[in-house]
Amino acid sequence: MPSAATRFSPVMDRAEDAAQRVARLSPGQRECLALVNQHLSSKEIAAQLGISPHTVDQRIRQALQVLHVERRAEAARLLAAHDGVSEPYQRLIHQPPYIDPAADSPQIDGAVGHQIRHADRTGGTNPA
Repeated sequence: MPSAATRFSPVMDRAEDAAQRVARLSPGQRECLALVNQHLSSKEIAAQLGISPHTVDQRIRQALQVLHVERRAEAARLLAAHDGVSEPYQRLIHQPPYIDPAADSPQIDGAVGHQIRHADRTGGTNPA
């Protein structure tokens, strides 16, 4: 049985190990994970790459095994960190909807719904 010192490697060894695992990914797996990192679904990734959603799911499943992670988002973050992507996930912003003060509102007591939008998909934030 290995000793505790050999079972738990230092942080640098883990980083090198992660780099070696990322290097074993196929180009197709890397493409899929890069798009997962942009919060695309399997269907959206398939449409963008011109392959079936089943193929996307297979590539991601195989990448999870190679990287020794359980979630696709975790695999995408690992790849993004290895490739030096500065902002791996889109920033989520709170953006209340624009309400024209002159318009009559059917809402009682001025209740207003709120939305969360992806800043990168809306082109930035709108001043409230």
